[in-house]
Amino acid sequence: MPVRAARCGRAVTALAAVAAVGALLGCGPSRVPAPTGITVTAVASPDRSPSAPPAPQPAGPVVVASGLQAPWSIVFVDDVALISERGTARVLELDRGDLRVVGTLDGVVAAGESGLLGLAIDAQDRLYAYSTGPDGNRIQRFALTGGPGTYGLGPAETILDGLPSATVHDGGRIAFGPDGMLYAGVGDAGDQSAAQDLDRLGGKILRMTPDGQVPADNPFPGSLVYSYGHRNVQGLAWAADGTMVASEFGQDTWDELNLVVPGATTAGRRPRVRWAWPGSSTPCCSGTPTRRAPAASRSPTAWC
Repeated sequence: MPVRAARCGRAVTALAAVAAVGALLGCGPSRVPAPTGITVTAVASPDRSPSAPPAPQPAGPVVVASGLQAPWSIVFVDDVALISERGTARVLELDRGDLRVVGTLDGVVAAGESGLLGLAIDAQDRLYAYSTGPDGNRIQRFALTGGPGTYGLGPAETILDGLPSATVHDGGRIAFGPDGMLYAGVGDAGDQSAAQDLDRLGGKILRMTPDGQVPADNPFPGSLVYSYGHRNVQGLAWAADGTMVASEFGQDTWDELNLVVPGATTAGRRPRVRWAWPGSSTPCCSGTPTRRAPAASRSPTAWC
């Protein structure tokens, strides 16, 4: 279950995604030694010349690296994957089978579900990182130095800090939307009341400019809050038509996939659409439309 894997730092999901990277890129022989304890599996590189036929795709997932320590997020700079490790605060580079350390973030407090979490890349190929610091969760920006095989991190620039943190429910997923704005899933840090309080940033999806400022068209004037009433958002994505969805990490089997509506809450104060994973025990909320996905298709077909 993709969202459920988040409880262990999304290690299963992240490694599967790294495998998919290898399938897409076709990995070449290692040029730079991998970090200690990490195994890199080299796969023959396809011919990338314009006239070359499409490379054959593997029948299933291919392991291109193993031994990572709680890999949490994967982003791309062109064909190069950058991977965060929650507990070590390292950012790793995976390029055609070569795995190396790009840099280690300073001041990261890793305990339970906290640490180095989400990564994002902006239109200028700058790296954004959501991590837990001594005073709470924060979002920092780094210029990337060098190039493939030699990437490094420039000085940290904090664009947002003071976000609630705890050993559980840290959220941490960040992503740039089709509108060029930076979105961040902030967990409730174990305080459920914060999720419904618009004056607090816990239990929210935030929307901000790349510099951390409030966009003029946010649903609540002067506020970074885009939607509220969340528990622990750990996935953000957009459909081709711009529709936003978020995966919500629930308790035990209470995982959800939510349609995100600007200014709406997930707790029933305004209508929203919610899908539960097969086998989920998520109850229907009063006044809240909920759809349950059948195990056979994972496609929402009926209201519960």
